[in-house]
Parts: sequence; structure tokens; C-alpha cells
Amino acid sequence: MFKLNSTRLGLFAVSVTFLALITSAHAVELRILNSWNEKAPLTKLVSNGFVEKLKNASNGRINIVAAGPEVIPPFEQIQPVSSGSFDFLFTHAAYHFGSKGLGVTLDSLKSNPELRRKSGIWDIVDKYYQKQNNVKLIGIFPFGQYHFILKKGLSAKGDWAGRKIRGTKPYHSAIKSLGGSPVVLKGGEIYSALEKGVIDGAAWPNSGALNFKWYEVAKVRIRPSFGSSSLLILMNLDKFKSLNKADQDVILEVGRKHELAVDRESAQLSKDEDVQLDKLGMTIENLSSANYKKISSSFNDTLWIFGKKCCGEISGKIRKIALESGLLK
Repeated sequence: MFKLNSTRLGLFAVSVTFLALITSAHAVELRILNSWNEKAPLTKLVSNGFVEKLKNASNGRINIVAAGPEVIPPFEQIQPVSSGSFDFLFTHAAYHFGSKGLGVTLDSLKSNPELRRKSGIWDIVDKYYQKQNNVKLIGIFPFGQYHFILKKGLSAKGDWAGRKIRGTKPYHSAIKSLGGSPVVLKGGEIYSALEKGVIDGAAWPNSGALNFKWYEVAKVRIRPSFGSSSLLILMNLDKFKSLNKADQDVILEVGRKHELAVDRESAQLSKDEDVQLDKLGMTIENLSSANYKKISSSFNDTLWIFGKKCCGEISGKIRKIALESGLLK
């Protein structure tokens, strides 16, 4: 009797071990590199949301561990993802403009994920990034618009002449259009730079001042907003190809659905943040129509100039499609 029970117990143990090995063999462990830290609303909504949805859609098999700009600075992140040191990258094309960052042109398009795909623009950007950077496009995530925050209000002329304004390259012409001097800083350095007077203001998506507590060191938000913030999730192409078809499909489908969710939720996030900032005493000042036109047109024009400079005629092709499909702002 004892021998029989021992045999059964042994067989059961072997079976459990075998099933565990099968489950483990099918688990997929991946790494994502984020251009912004965990405090940033865009990281929480876009990157963390994607990770969680992918885990759920794969019934827990696909798990992604995140690292941020404290590991690799934002302007240096495209290379380690291209080479496979990381599997995913959550970023903005302005951070890798020098590495064929075609995605920068997307900020001049209307926020419409479905039309971006239907028009063929999504596929064009995808194929370009695959060829130039060895990464697969997983999603283009609209994240509201851009605005400026200032330590003090606009001048009597309604500009910021003589002031130093933080901004990556796409913002530079807009900053200069109202007499400012651009300063390139990482997002995590904005608070201390404002506090110490290194800069007098900053350009950023509409959401962020609350979580980063910039309202403590900058008292004014400038309106109207401009452009259309388009964030990217990219995946190392070799890693993507190494996955089975089912895993590839679930990653792409989660990316597609998450684009739509982010488009809706980011708009509400911006509205909610404005309410909180009003209560915290961060006021709003409005540009004149002439000055707003200077900012908006210089910003959009610069994106297409950058696009042509970095990526040649493919940028012109995107602009033509955007114009024909009603996506051009």
C-alpha cells in the first residue's frame, strides 16, 4: 500500500514539475525603457497602461519590467532599444531626432488615431522605423497639445522677449518667435532650473505641471495650446520577429486599442489638471491672435523642415497624405 501511494505521489510530482516547465517556457519576460519617470502623467497613462493591458490580454504570460531616464538619459535611448538591450521604448521622436526621427512630424497632425491608421501614415512611419532604427512601431499615442509655463506673466507686448525657455528642438522656433532663447533640458531638471532662475519658463504637454509641482516655481500657463503631442511605443524588431504569431498579434492589438483609450483619457486628464492648477493659484494668460499664430505656424513649419532634413521625401509623402485626408492642422 505504501509503495503504491509513493508511486502515485512521485508521478504527481513529476506531472506538476512538467506543467510548471511548460508554463515557464511560454512566459515572455520583456523590458521597456521610458523617457520620463514614474511621476509623469504620460508615463502612467501610456506606458504603464500598455504594460498592464498587455499582461491582461496575454493572461499574465507577457510581463514587462520598466526602467526610466535614471538608467539611460532620454536623448540616448533609441540605440539600446535598436540593439536589443531593451525590448520596448516609450518616448517622443524629438529625443531621437538625430537618428532618423520621422515621428516628429506627427505633432503637426490632428489627434485622430483611427484616421492616422486608415490614411496609411501609421504604416509609413512603421516601415521607416523598421528600416532606419531596427524597431517596430507598436503605437502612436496622442497626448493632448503643448503649452508654455512661465515664472511670471507675459510682457506688456504679450511676449517673453529676453527670457530663457526650456524646450527640445521642435519648440525652438516657437520660443524664438516671441523673443525667447531656447534651453535644452531633461524634463526632470525643469523644476530646479525654474527655481534657481536658470530658465524663465518651459514648453511641455498640457499635462505635467501638477505631478512635477511646477506650479510651485512657475505661476502662469499660456493659452491657447498648440500642436498635437504624439508619443511612441517602439519595439526592437528582432525581438518582435522572434515571438510567435499569437504574441505578435496580441501586442499589436493592445497597441491599437490603447491608442484610442489614451486619446480619450489624456483629454480628460488635461481638463482635470487645469481645475487643480486653478485652485493652486497657477493662472492662465492668453496670447493675442497674432502671437498665437506666430507660435503655432512656426512650430508646425519647423516640424516639416526637420522631417525633410532627417528623412527626405518620406516626410513630404506624409504631409501630402495628411493634407488629402484632413489630418493636417
